[in-house]
Parts: sequence; structure tokens; C-alpha cells
Amino acid sequence: MQPEDPVVPVDFACNICGTRCAVHVHRLSREAGSCPGCDSTVRLRSIVYLLSVALFGDGRPLADFPTDKGIHGIGLSDWDGYARPLAAKLNYCDTFFQQSPQLDIKDPPEEWRTTFDFVIASDVFEHVAPPIERAFAGGHPC
Repeated sequence: MQPEDPVVPVDFACNICGTRCAVHVHRLSREAGSCPGCDSTVRLRSIVYLLSVALFGDGRPLADFPTDKGIHGIGLSDWDGYARPLAAKLNYCDTFFQQSPQLDIKDPPEEWRTTFDFVIASDVFEHVAPPIERAFAGGHPC
């Protein structure tokens, strides 16, 4: 009989809310909330990390993003836990398909097609009706 792996927590600071966390490695998964401060998941923290690297060249926490309304971004039905802080820091708007502010990614307004420095779309494309290629073409017919 082999001894069980020791229960060693993964220590980290949540890059969304700043809470210090100690979570057993087996509790870390894509969709399970693992931050006791904001209940963020590995996937949500990854989105903030990747956005930070793309915009600023490093993986800084959301609280350390500069307030810069010259950086334009848009979200497609984003999680409020990072959407609200992004809107406070950047020129960012979270949009929705069936409520205001509304956006159909298959047919974005012409003026939006070259406006944004970043787009966050982590829960949208699996719900787009065929032909999905239009959503990736910025609304232009394929």
C-alpha cells in the first residue's frame, strides 16, 4: 500500500480581488470557485492574467491595472467580478445578446469593428448560431 500524497495547499493571491488563498491542489479546477474572497475560478483568474500580459506585459493583479480610459475594451457577457473593476479602470463595456448594452457578435456596429484594444469572450461562441464564422469575421460575410 502506497502512502497518500500529503495535503499541501497551493498558496496564491487572487489577481481579481486580492485575497490570499490556500487551496488544496485537488480543489483547483476550471469552473470550481477557489477564492474565498470573490469565488473566482482558475479560468476567470486566467482571463485577467492573460489580459494583463497582453495590455501591460506582465501578470499584475486587477487592482494594479492603471486607470487609463484610453484603453478601450469590450466584454461579451462577462463575469461581474472582473467586469466592474475593469470598467472602473479602463474604457470597458460589458455587453449582452438579449439585454442592454446589447451586442450581436455576428453583426457588430460598423464603428465598433476597429475601436477596441481588447475583446473578452469566454462564454459566448458556443452559443452562436451557425454560421459561426460570421462571429469571427467581425460581422462580415464569409
